[in-house]
Amino acid sequence: MTYKYQKCPSCYELSIADEQSCLFCDNDLSAVDYHPWRRFFARSFDMAFIFILWALTIFLFFLAIEPSAETLDFISKNTAFFNHPMLSLPLSALIFISYETLFLAIFGNTPGKKLFRIKLIHAESNKPSLKTAFNRTFMMYLVGMGFLIPVVNLYALYLARKRLVLTGNTLWDTRSNFHVSFKGWSWQYLIWVYFLYSVVFLLFAAIMSG
Repeated sequence: MTYKYQKCPSCYELSIADEQSCLFCDNDLSAVDYHPWRRFFARSFDMAFIFILWALTIFLFFLAIEPSAETLDFISKNTAFFNHPMLSLPLSALIFISYETLFLAIFGNTPGKKLFRIKLIHAESNKPSLKTAFNRTFMMYLVGMGFLIPVVNLYALYLARKRLVLTGNTLWDTRSNFHVSFKGWSWQYLIWVYFLYSVVFLLFAAIMSG
């Protein structure tokens, strides 16, 4: 017989999925929610936010070199790189992996996870090393998002969600020794999240449209 397991959010030990309480700490497992959708929206927020941050970095860099109308026009036209299928995938991977690695190594979290009240807890320290942060981010981008390759991306998301629901953790968190905790929120805070999420994606859409 093959058993399915779930991870206790209190002690992080594995119990059989049908158990109502943890075998190790007696924590109630009947209503455990690992918030796959909250993690998904936090991820999409991070991707849009990082793209805006990258665009702002490029804008300030070129403007510092040559502050002119021609420079602004050049920057605007070159956002089209992200609409080219042969350029968008490797370029976006480089940008997102680099920025998220730095966020994790410096702050221990990302803007999206902070906004959605998701906390990453590393088993060995408050903040992961640069190498650990890179390993987690790269594996997340590869295994959890299929490097954004069409169709492969959807299948990767499906498998990642299935594993999260069954075991309580993702492959990239397990391999990098991370645990994930969630804080509750009020309906007032939920309105604030919706507002910031909308603003970021409107800015993202404006940049992409040139």
